[in-house]
Amino acid sequence: MLGLYLNLLISSFAAIALVSGVSFFIQEKDSGYIRYYILFFGITTFLICQGYALTGLNPCLEYGFILRLIALYGIDAFLLLEFAFILLEIKTKSTLRMVLIGFFTLFLIFDLVIFGRPGVVSFTRYEYHTAFETIGRRSRIFHYTYITAITVSLISLASKWLNSKKAKRDKHFVLEIIIANFFILFSAIPDIFKNAFTFKYPTFGYSVAFAFVYFSLWLSTRQHISFSPTIKHVSEEIFYSIDVPILIFDFEGKINLYNPCAKEKIQIEEEKTPAAGEKNWQHTTGYQIPAGKNGTISSPLTLRSLFTLTDVEMLHLLSKMKNGNDEIIRTKIKSSGEECRLSCTVTYDNIDEPYCIIGRIISLDVENKAE
Repeated sequence: MLGLYLNLLISSFAAIALVSGVSFFIQEKDSGYIRYYILFFGITTFLICQGYALTGLNPCLEYGFILRLIALYGIDAFLLLEFAFILLEIKTKSTLRMVLIGFFTLFLIFDLVIFGRPGVVSFTRYEYHTAFETIGRRSRIFHYTYITAITVSLISLASKWLNSKKAKRDKHFVLEIIIANFFILFSAIPDIFKNAFTFKYPTFGYSVAFAFVYFSLWLSTRQHISFSPTIKHVSEEIFYSIDVPILIFDFEGKINLYNPCAKEKIQIEEEKTPAAGEKNWQHTTGYQIPAGKNGTISSPLTLRSLFTLTDVEMLHLLSKMKNGNDEIIRTKIKSSGEECRLSCTVTYDNIDEPYCIIGRIISLDVENKAE
């Protein structure tokens, strides 16, 4: 039964790797070529784990070499991708980079042909899973020569990459990649020096090692790009630091988000975070809005609660917004009685439909001085 559970476990690793790679690619659109590498790392990790899981679950021994070949391709391609990624990061000259990648690609093809052919391994079926043992000594030596050569190259290049970095966060990112890659070498040791566990469950060590490397790389990259000067990160910093009151609201006039300048300008009062046992809170992307015991907002912020807008003015404004038209209205801030203009701009989603409204509060004093 242990073999069944172990194969189901690495199958779950495969699913998580694929989903996380695709989600990174979709969500991190500003990360450039990194998003493509993470996607392909996720796909190759999926091939490794799922290929080995299916090899272990497959009862038809004559077709086992096909499933094993899928996992073998995943291993070789993962290492080659990582090699190409580091070459790109250390800014290797394009000619040298293509030569090195071409060399290891040729090595990969030979490895798949030599170590992936049917007669290299012997399959054994147990009650709940299938195991295999390498019987081709020369094929095995060739495979581990490829694994060792490219992994040592990876660690050497990553060490050079580490020394080229000045920022501490960059050094931490590279160091995490180096440490993670040592797991690939360590995972090969039990396979070289056979024992009872690796003989009966030969796919588990490699699958866990590559899954660990991928997830370490995914987490490190996610943390690393959070400090990259992308539009997403810079615009967020501008939103919170700009000296312009900004409100984000929906097409019913409910405030979803506001920046510190708007909080001060409109004099929005916030309750303190409740202690355990007190009423719950709802969280927005920016500031917290107090919620009642059932989780609903007890006193939601709306345009009507902040400005002296009539029902007719609200209906007219929101109607124009729903049709995609920008609008500027003159009103007063309720808390201070100050006259201002509320400049409203419709924001569109990825299918070109309006999904929220950005409102800028322009003081008439500032407007008059500008004139």
